[in-house]
Amino acid sequence: MSEATILTANEILRCSSLLSSLSEEEISDISAYSKMHRYDRGDVIWHRGQHLDYFGAVGAGFVKMVQTTPIGQDLTNEIMGPGQVFGLLGLLDGNGCPLTAKAVCDTVILHIPKAEFIEAYQTNGILKDRILYAATRKIRDSQNYIKMFATGKVEQRIAAVLLSLCESYGQAQGSGIVISIPLTRQDISEMTGTTVETTIRTMSRLQKIGILATIKKILVINKPDELRAILGDN
Repeated sequence: MSEATILTANEILRCSSLLSSLSEEEISDISAYSKMHRYDRGDVIWHRGQHLDYFGAVGAGFVKMVQTTPIGQDLTNEIMGPGQVFGLLGLLDGNGCPLTAKAVCDTVILHIPKAEFIEAYQTNGILKDRILYAATRKIRDSQNYIKMFATGKVEQRIAAVLLSLCESYGQAQGSGIVISIPLTRQDISEMTGTTVETTIRTMSRLQKIGILATIKKILVINKPDELRAILGDN
């Protein structure tokens, strides 16, 4: 991982849409107590149910938030990228981490301590509003996620996940979109609630008809409109 790609503590706090309302003094105070930690691909950052005295913000790489079903299947609910915050809501409500956090690739995380953050949170109305909005959006996204799993076919689930990743992490390349996360078929299967074998078969078919391509674990959506058509959005 190139050192140039890693944000500093101050940069992470400033570029986060959730935390950017912090004043320069608050950013300086919080960053002074925050610590950078490196994780290798697949490392667990924390387990579901853990009670921590910090939350995380991504400095480089990507983190997936994972829920394990009663039958032992891992489902990825969300992927967080550089500048994004995770684990904050569980820390604020005191119920512990609702999901397990794992590194998708070599990743650098800023651990932001609760004690120093709470001081700013209690007096910053804009920050409170943004956190409330983020919580409301997560509830809505969870409802859509449940609906997709209940009604969507495997191909539709995969299309929905890929389009969501395009929206959050896509980079235009000609008429296509590059998803800048190094994802395996296992990662995709966890996000769509299906087996790795079924995911491989479905994505192979999408590759054969030219909708997507894979270059060193990086997905390229060559025909975004055709991918949307699978969901009936054309």
